[in-house]
Amino acid sequence: MFSQSASAQPHIAFDLIVPGLPATTHKQLVRLAAHEIAGIIGISERILAERLAEKEKENPSAIGDGIAISHLQMSGLKNPLNVFIRLKNTVAMDAPDSKPVDLICILLTPEREGSVYLRTLARLSRLLRNAQICARLRAAANEKEIAQILDQSSSGLMAA
Repeated sequence: MFSQSASAQPHIAFDLIVPGLPATTHKQLVRLAAHEIAGIIGISERILAERLAEKEKENPSAIGDGIAISHLQMSGLKNPLNVFIRLKNTVAMDAPDSKPVDLICILLTPEREGSVYLRTLARLSRLLRNAQICARLRAAANEKEIAQILDQSSSGLMAA
């Protein structure tokens, strides 16, 4: 189920949670993430992987403390799609603090969304800057626990 626009929701809704992606390199991470997402949005894995890799070259997504947040506007996408990925292993992604990444959020939005996604990005950034929440996400046993942590934690965030 796709989420509504950020302004209509009191919290960040994640449409896909991947609790243990087995990537060991950044290239493999992009490919595996595209595999997980492509079928949901009806686009080829190869095209999505290319777009994600291109976006990463233009604007690296690693923000530090093992976290990466990527945003991609896509023509043809009817609704936003918020994805949370926890890696089985950390992956080097040229973070400002040089720490490898293990928690990744990918936000896909329709091109017509304009800047509505900026509120979601800001709220997501605040959520993942909380070390206690990140520790809980890393320790969660499965997708259901991750979803509960994300839902409970993001419910208290106010729009940017």
